[in-house]
Order: sequence, then C-alpha cells, then structure tokens
Amino acid sequence: MKNASKYLLWVLLLLGTTRVAAQEPASDAATKEAHYNALKGQCEALESRLDSLQEATSEVRIRFREEPEARELHTATILKLEEQMLQVGNEHRQLARELALLEQERMLQELNKEPQPEPAPQPEVERPNYEEAPRHRYLIRNACFRGELPAEEYQLLCDVQEQEREAARMIELFAENYARLVEMQQPYLLTTKQHEADSLYEAMCALIEENNSLNDSLLGLWEPIFDHKSYAYAYLLDRFDCEELLEGQIERLSEARREADATKGEYASDALSRYFIEKRALTSCELELAAAFHLQQARDSLQQEADYLLTVDYRLPRLSPERRYLLDYASVEFPGKVSYTTYKVPACEIPEQGTIYRIRLLSSRYRQQADIFRGVEPLYLLQEGGRYLYFTGGFASLAEARLACELLREKGFRLPVVVRWTDGRMEEVSEQESESLLRIEISGSEQLPEGVRALIREALPGHEISRVGSSFRIGGLTDPAAAEELARRIRLEEGSLEVSIVHEN
Repeated sequence: MKNASKYLLWVLLLLGTTRVAAQEPASDAATKEAHYNALKGQCEALESRLDSLQEATSEVRIRFREEPEARELHTATILKLEEQMLQVGNEHRQLARELALLEQERMLQELNKEPQPEPAPQPEVERPNYEEAPRHRYLIRNACFRGELPAEEYQLLCDVQEQEREAARMIELFAENYARLVEMQQPYLLTTKQHEADSLYEAMCALIEENNSLNDSLLGLWEPIFDHKSYAYAYLLDRFDCEELLEGQIERLSEARREADATKGEYASDALSRYFIEKRALTSCELELAAAFHLQQARDSLQQEADYLLTVDYRLPRLSPERRYLLDYASVEFPGKVSYTTYKVPACEIPEQGTIYRIRLLSSRYRQQADIFRGVEPLYLLQEGGRYLYFTGGFASLAEARLACELLREKGFRLPVVVRWTDGRMEEVSEQESESLLRIEISGSEQLPEGVRALIREALPGHEISRVGSSFRIGGLTDPAAAEELARRIRLEEGSLEVSIVHEN
C-alpha cells in the first residue's frame, strides 16, 4: 500500500485535477420531460434534413462529373446546398448540446435514485462486499466506484463521462468536414474557370477554419476528461492495494501521452490523434478494471468500444489547398470572320497573381468599331484613365508574345505593343528588355510539401509560389546557377517531384 500511495501521488502531480461547478437544481420534472422530448424531436428533424441535403449534394456531384458543360450551374448548386448544410448543422449542434446537458442531468438523477447497496454483515472486512452489488454495463455506475471514490470525485467522474458525448460529436463533425474537403479537391484542381476555383477555395477555407476551431475545442474538452479518469482509476486501484495493476496503468497512460505529444503537427488534427491514442490506452485500463472487479457486463461493453477504436484511422493527412490563379492563355488567331460587335467586346481580365503577356492593339479616347481589328481572336477591352485599350492574346512568355507581334504586323497592325501584367500591375515591355528571366516549375503532387516550401523560402525570400494548373511556379529568377542549385535541392528533398527550369521571356 505504501508503494501504491507513491504511485498515486505521482499521478496527481503528473495529471492534476480540475473541479467542475455543481449543476443547478432541476426544475419541475414534467416541464423538463416535455422540453427534453421537444428537443429530441427537433434534433431528429434536423438530422433528417441533413441527410436529405447530403443526398441532394451527392446527386449534384454525380451530375457535376457527368455533365462538364453544366459544371458552372452544378457548382453554384453545390455551394448553395453546402451553405444550407452548414446552417442546419449549426442549429443541430446547438440543440444537441442542450439535449446532452439534459441527458446528463437525467443520468445523474437516475444515479442518485439508485439504492446504495448494503454491505454484508462481515465485521472483519474493511469495506462493503461489492461482489453482491447489482452490476451495470457502464463501468463507473458500478458500486465499487460509487462506494470508494469521494462523493466530489465520483460526481466529477460522472460529469466527464457525459462530456465524452460532446467530444464524440466534435469528432463526427470534424470527419464530415474533412470528407467534404476531400470531395472538393478534385473539382477544385480540375476547374478551368476562375470564379469556380475562387468559390471552391473559399468554401474549403471555411471548412478548414471550422475544423481548426473544432480541433481547439476538442483539445480543451478532452484533456481534463483524460486527467480526471486517470486520477479516479488510480485512486480506486490504490484503495484496493492493486499495486502491480496500478503501476502498469500509470506507465501505459504516460506512454500514450508521450506518443500523442510526438504526433503534434503531423496529421490533420492534433486533437483527433491525441484523443484516439489516449482513448485507446484509457479503454485498455478500463477493461483491466472491469476484469479485476469481475464486472462482466461492463467488460463486454468496453470490449466493443475498444474494438471500434482500433478500426479508426486518425492519421489523416493535412489539407492546405493552394489558391489557384487561372491565367487566360490564348494564341492569336484569324478565323476569317468577325466574332465581336462594337459594344460586346469582352472585358480584359486582370489576374491578381502570376504573370501574363498580352498585346495591345490600340489605345483610343473613343470606343472603336470591332471590325477594324480584322477579325482577330481573342479581343479584349479595358477602360482605363479615360481611354479604351484593346488587347489580344495571352502568353506565358515574352518570346511567345513577340512572335505573335510579328504575325500581327504581317496582318496589317502597325503598332502592336507587348504588355505584361504581374500580380495585377500592368507595364509595357520595351524592345530592349532582356529575355534572361527564368522560373522553376514543380509538378507531381497536389500539395507542395512543407520541406520544399522551407527550401524555397530560405533560398528566395520574398518570392511568391504560384499555382498554374497542376504545377507550382517560382518566377522572376535571374541567376541560372542559383536556379539550378535550388532545383537540385528540391529534387533531393522530395524525389517524387518533377522539377524543371524554363525561360519566362
């Protein structure tokens, strides 16, 4: 018993305890019962609504894949349905929290109503004979817990047991959000329309933000649950002089905490990995307690939970979508007909990120007749500074733009001018500008590994990493040797990536 006391003291110092405020007295039983039933009905209705929205979303996603020509319409429908799901989900979680509190109070009232088992008349025994007490499938509802733990500690144990329901709801919501993120990835990477990419990116960021909030909430909820349960079980083993079992459980729970600490930052959710690592260890300890006190019903129930926990893979990869900027690349063509009218020339889109070259055909104080542009395609109009600017083409390099200028001069355009947009800023390109700018292109992965990002930040501080299609780009490089060295280091860091150096101009 002396050694066990030392272990118990060690547990107290390691884990600590937290006190939970006592619950307020219950109101009229009939009123609370009616309120409980109403809440339960509302929750079931919202769950049914969520199922319907999920089914409708799945159907639209199928049509999104099968009907490429209507993807814009389907995307808008999906986003609208997801917004409704988010709203209904929030309502459901609010009601579920209130329902959980009522269920907790009902359970505690039921516990308080249960008659305390009378110990057998055995004067030589220090504590009641719990072998003859009624058995329960819920471990902590058995008499050895209620009879041996101090009243305050037993109440606290009941409280944290109920709080596990809220933890399970958080995990379920996190998993649902994560599944939606995975579903959005492919449409996001495949879309060729900027507004679709922007909508999907914003929706994904909203889900990531919600999951980050859930992660923080789950961490704050689970840690005291783990601490209080660990303390209560150690206290009980110490009371019954189970020194060997106590020592083994202390080591197992400490190892689980060390393992959880070691996974920090490795997976999509630190809270999720901590919960399942420590929950598995805690359930293993509970199985030993149930066996030690011959609580077969509780042991069977705990074994089912332990089997389930082993099936859950909490090692979800981190999802951090890169913002896509879809540059409108287009060659200069003359199809032989005029495709535009004077007042229906498309507006020239200015990309917020990345570099694109266009050719300015004309700058005028007045709007021009579309047919003076000889049927060139594409044709764009930009109104700036009180002038009408007409452009054609869209090129990734200066060399391509200059070749298009030669074609335009052959077709009778007298003063085609190459214009470059870089991160939304426009500038004319002089004839004397050097063509020595380089860029590194990286492909072969949907996400750029963090190690590669760190290399780029170290070698090129201040340079932006942009995404075009399925590749990542770092542009504006002037030193070929430095570019080659960075490309070599990236290949060494992540051998599965394809890394190439190309001339931007």
